[in-house]
Amino acid sequence: MPATSAKSFSFTTIDDPQATYGTSSVNGINNRGEVATSPRITLRTGCAVTGYEQDGSTVTVKLFSGEMVKGAALIGADGLWSRIREQVVGDGAPRVTGHTTYRSVIPTEQMPEDLRWNAATLWAGTKCHIVHYPLSGWKVFNLVVTYHNDAPEPVAGKPVDEEDVLEGFRHVHPRAPDIIRHGTDWKLWVLCDRQPVDRWVDGRARSRRCGASHVAVSRPGRRHGDGRLGVPGR
Repeated sequence: MPATSAKSFSFTTIDDPQATYGTSSVNGINNRGEVATSPRITLRTGCAVTGYEQDGSTVTVKLFSGEMVKGAALIGADGLWSRIREQVVGDGAPRVTGHTTYRSVIPTEQMPEDLRWNAATLWAGTKCHIVHYPLSGWKVFNLVVTYHNDAPEPVAGKPVDEEDVLEGFRHVHPRAPDIIRHGTDWKLWVLCDRQPVDRWVDGRARSRRCGASHVAVSRPGRRHGDGRLGVPGR
């Protein structure tokens, strides 16, 4: 919905309320045995990777704990601040985009009843947008608010007041700020992205173009590929 007019336009319905997956959903898949029963897959969590080394036939991953894990190949899908990319590509830190995003997760009953849609819904305005959608089987709603304020440096998960969130929405239709006022415990992230590169492979190690990073941009849809946006954090 255009945030400047509050008039309806088309949106994409999520047929499955569980279609948005987080870490808990991945763990749930493991608990149901859909991954854990495969004899060829070992799913491990809480294992921070610090780097890798390789010879002609194997690649060995170094974990923060000091443990070394050996395999035939390595695919780094560890996000925008990837330690694997750092070693494969070596292009330094991500660049700051100037966009700030705020997030609040609220109980479904706290969301306005006329907006409890089974959809990923966008309210778009000049240099700002709001996205909201149900999570966890309709137990909660995710509110994500983004605007371009020329933020100068990365920030991750900083608690902020409601007034800070409203600042970028003074110029739009009052329905958009009203949605923001239903949020609680807001946290702030400054978004970053990366320049496209040609080199993604180093022997038996590969850095994925789209790593496992949280994505948000100030226009409809997600930006994938070389210019993927993500939240800073390791």
